[in-house]
Amino acid sequence: MQEIHELHTSWDKKKNEKLVNKILVIVIIILFIIIFAEVMFQFIILPQLKISKIVIKSDLGLSEEEVLHIAGISKNVYYFSLNKAEVELKLKSYPVVRDATVVKEFPNTLKLDVVKRNPLVITLIEDKGLSLPALIDEQGVVFYIGRLIDDYNFPVISGLDFNGYGAGMKLPEVLLSFLDQLYLLKKSARTLYDFISEIKVLPIGNKDFELLFYMIPYTTKIRFGNSINENILTYAMMVLDVLKHQGMADEVKEIDFRSKEIVYKREERGDA
Repeated sequence: MQEIHELHTSWDKKKNEKLVNKILVIVIIILFIIIFAEVMFQFIILPQLKISKIVIKSDLGLSEEEVLHIAGISKNVYYFSLNKAEVELKLKSYPVVRDATVVKEFPNTLKLDVVKRNPLVITLIEDKGLSLPALIDEQGVVFYIGRLIDDYNFPVISGLDFNGYGAGMKLPEVLLSFLDQLYLLKKSARTLYDFISEIKVLPIGNKDFELLFYMIPYTTKIRFGNSINENILTYAMMVLDVLKHQGMADEVKEIDFRSKEIVYKREERGDA
């Protein structure tokens, strides 16, 4: 009886071992298939995935081919070989581009969102005896130099000293705070901003400056320190309007708003 029981036990043990061995073989085969599929996917299938759909959102006024050329993208680019950080950097290095965002959507889509720079002021740059108009945005970037096709109606900024020139160069750091103020004025009081004909920068050493404003339609200049705001410019316009109605506009050549007391400067008599 005991021998029969031992035979059954031995048989069951061998049966269990065979079952375990079969399960292990199946598991190994499944793992091999998974690994093989992963290797095929990573090294054969993925590298062959091409970007077939490109969506461009841009206000640059350029064609899709021109935007792709700036971005350094060919139409046969592979999904995983495209580095979106490098594409963004190339787009942002183009002077007219203010910002750029690149998004890849698996398996074949690329989205480009490109935002252009908008002029805040215009300046003139001398080159070989020629005066070339140049557009400058609120970040102080000179993003275009040359003949203007469109009729830009923005204030002229003068008194700037350019050591050489080229699209993409930036105005001195000391002027950026003033450009921020002018940009805020443009957004919050566009009518007042549109009255500005010219802004002349008068350097004081290397780290400070004063401003001379020429306002439409007045000939009297108004002098400020290194900053402006909507309130002081509105007040200055009121003073100019009073002078005009009093018939003194031609007599007063400049009004100084640098201190609490307004100083009127006449050509014949000096300060009054």
